[in-house]
Amino acid sequence: MNYLEQEETIPSDESISRTMKEISWDNVNSTWEKTLERRKTDPEGAVTASKTLLEDVCKCILDESCIVYSSTASLPELCDKALTAIELHPSQQSESSIKKLTGLCNSGCSVISEFRNKYGDSHGKGIKKEKPELKHVEFVINLSGTIAKLMIEKWDEMKTA
Repeated sequence: MNYLEQEETIPSDESISRTMKEISWDNVNSTWEKTLERRKTDPEGAVTASKTLLEDVCKCILDESCIVYSSTASLPELCDKALTAIELHPSQQSESSIKKLTGLCNSGCSVISEFRNKYGDSHGKGIKKEKPELKHVEFVINLSGTIAKLMIEKWDEMKTA
């Protein structure tokens, strides 16, 4: 934990950032950058930006796939549709370990959405505002970035195939 708390960057930051810059979705790259910038100084904002990152990626995939979604769709709903569009939905997998890995994308989106609702800065908190611990904020950022990276790379692979 001391390493994570002292370092300004996390080993996965560079790889995820490279993927975000390579895709032509400016909003995705800017949301990722915002997430990283807020990590230490505004953890609640970083949590909210992590969820927004996944929403952006899902919506870009769905838009480019001409798949309709509701403007009020939740992140888990968007993720489910986007994963299906890029053939990464667990129900589309036959190999057990791949099915489990892709299932982590679905459950990760749900957990990030729940975490944002509790700890992000997009809802009023009242008097007993709970602050997220840095280790949990880091985990949410890394998880959202990793899921987004996988989805972008799979989408890019499908487009070029």
